[in-house]
Amino acid sequence: MRLLLTLLIVANIALAAWYTVRKCWSRQGIEFNHVLAFTVGFLFYWICPVALGVWRFFDEMPAMSVWYGIFDGIGDAKLAAYLSVSLLAYLSFVFGTERGESRRPRTAGPGRKRILNIRLMNGYLVLVGGMFVPAAIGIRSEFFKGYTNIRGVQDLYSRSQFGAVTVFSILLWMLYSSMHHQKLNLAAATYGVFANRFLALYAVEAVLAISMGSRYIELSSAFMFATYCSVYFRRWSARTMGSFLALLLVFALAVGAVRTDLSVTKSLGEIAFEGLGETVNGALSLTYFLREYSFGVLRWPAFLLSDYVYLVPRILLPMKDSMILSPEDLGFHVENPVGGMHSFFSFMINFGALGTMLFLFAFGYGMGSLKSWRRSILPRTVYAMLSGWTLISFFRNPFEVSLVKDMFQMSIVMPAFVLGSVYFFSDILRARRLSTEVPVAS
Repeated sequence: MRLLLTLLIVANIALAAWYTVRKCWSRQGIEFNHVLAFTVGFLFYWICPVALGVWRFFDEMPAMSVWYGIFDGIGDAKLAAYLSVSLLAYLSFVFGTERGESRRPRTAGPGRKRILNIRLMNGYLVLVGGMFVPAAIGIRSEFFKGYTNIRGVQDLYSRSQFGAVTVFSILLWMLYSSMHHQKLNLAAATYGVFANRFLALYAVEAVLAISMGSRYIELSSAFMFATYCSVYFRRWSARTMGSFLALLLVFALAVGAVRTDLSVTKSLGEIAFEGLGETVNGALSLTYFLREYSFGVLRWPAFLLSDYVYLVPRILLPMKDSMILSPEDLGFHVENPVGGMHSFFSFMINFGALGTMLFLFAFGYGMGSLKSWRRSILPRTVYAMLSGWTLISFFRNPFEVSLVKDMFQMSIVMPAFVLGSVYFFSDILRARRLSTEVPVAS
């Protein structure tokens, strides 16, 4: 049976590697796209922890005793079923992407070209700046403390407000850059479109967030930048992509060391193990689920649908907390002492095995279709942001954060609202200017 498990692990890795090379690598360079993001997250969060357990890595380390205590309770048949579902899930994503990219985007018909006044974005800059100041002041004592100063739920809540402002700033930065890209000329635009006032504000927020031990939001924004540039400007060389990813790896490991204790000197080996701990600790909810529960073939996504209640303002729905389901409400215990929630667990309790495959087909289809809309501001922005969230948030956060907040709210709804409002006021200003023009007498 262990030979079968090894073959299934290798099959998952081989399929993912083959498809990624096919979709991301060419003579023109490397493209950081949704396939690369999904594949890295899939291998790191879904396959790596099971491979570590099957091949008994680090089983002599005291820090792994609890993890192996859970993992060793999973039968080989259950692990084989998990790896088989994972393989089919990735294939579903492949088929969805191929189908989505095969469709040609609709082209706009003849008509009046709408003028976009991107200077109106300064209003959003003032808005997010006004939101940032009180959010930062409220948690000023937390800055440059790593994760050593969290005292309770209120601290986490206040940080979430700061985090929301940071994500809103990323949204505005990406959208404004896409607008500037469109205005300059699609063929002539360069990386300079990203060097703007929104980046300056986000840079300040990012430094403060990193000082508190945050890294997934900042890493995700870097993935968004890489996606936009390598897909919509030009592909990156192997050297550029390698240097970029190596820099992000060093950053992630360094923040991992800082977030535990700034006063403790750590060896390179300890820092590297803490980096690997992201997938090992994140898999606790996965291994516990595999030990205790069955997959289910097809489930109604009651938990995910209830998570969308988070988007309703509390002033309109004061009792919304009582309307949100948790896995415990239906008998699913979540083993996540270090936070996060493994996406396989979330998929199984929401969709079941077959439902997960259908979802990932639809996800790949949607991302493949979005990618082809190269000449439109909003699809470029949405595609880059969704790809950026896919690598980490999609795989290690509960759906209320990954699918609902990061992806749906902040990467689809809000960019559409902001761009729509800018177009709306641009039309008003244009109409006002035309109405004040004095006609020339004949």
